[in-house]
Amino acid sequence: MWRTERDGLILGDTVGLAAETRIDGRPMLAQVIADGRRLDGTGFGSLADARARCAEGLASLPPRLRALGRSEDAAPVSVSAELAEFSRTDAS
Repeated sequence: MWRTERDGLILGDTVGLAAETRIDGRPMLAQVIADGRRLDGTGFGSLADARARCAEGLASLPPRLRALGRSEDAAPVSVSAELAEFSRTDAS
């Protein structure tokens, strides 16, 4: 999954294949465990670091999405062309 942002606010997300490299935005997922072991360099820091990441994530939501209650105007989520093609060929 990749996230597109402008001026620190979320514009939308794209779901794609892990091997894709031509998707705009920053990757949202990273492998942290392999063969039952934590990978080196994947430390998430302290609880204070986690709080800061959470606050940053909340601040990146457009104001309409920070309000309590339902919003019909959610950030769009799209499927990459390669994932769409893969799902078409896999289904046949």
